[in-house]
Amino acid sequence: MTEPYPRWGTEIEVDQPGSSEHLIVRVAYPPDMRDARACLLLVHGMNEYIGRYAGVADYFAKNFLVAGFDLYAHGLSHPSLHQADLALGEGANTQEIKDAYLAQLPLKNLDLFRKNFDQALQQLVSICNGRGLEGKPVFIVSHSLGSLIVASYLLQHPREQSYIKRIAGVVFLGPA
Repeated sequence: MTEPYPRWGTEIEVDQPGSSEHLIVRVAYPPDMRDARACLLLVHGMNEYIGRYAGVADYFAKNFLVAGFDLYAHGLSHPSLHQADLALGEGANTQEIKDAYLAQLPLKNLDLFRKNFDQALQQLVSICNGRGLEGKPVFIVSHSLGSLIVASYLLQHPREQSYIKRIAGVVFLGPA
């Protein structure tokens, strides 16, 4: 790595008791929260990271509260990439991450991804409620593997939780 991770919005670290996993939810707000029509969660695809979605987040943040997160073993949720980013932030010129792909070896199915999505969705709804958007709908925009994760999650969780009931629509871009 030669450059720090691209950041947008406000970083909120999600507490994961008893876990070594690292989950950060990024949130961007409209200039005036009264203009927020809804809450929007961005879900990236395979071997991507939410930092790449800064332009998308900026565009939607004009009218929505927007959140995004890095899936398990992607972006800053990846232990090697997170450590490399910290080193670059402290002044290192480069950081070796040649074995970064090994973090994905434990992935035998989508369970860890769906767990991340569930945590990010709960965090988004909590943030929306805390910003006075309790009655506003939640929309999800997902890409590629992110679409597969969201679709399979929603099929497994048929709107029994209050935060899932808030979902008013999902956009699947290039679904896996």
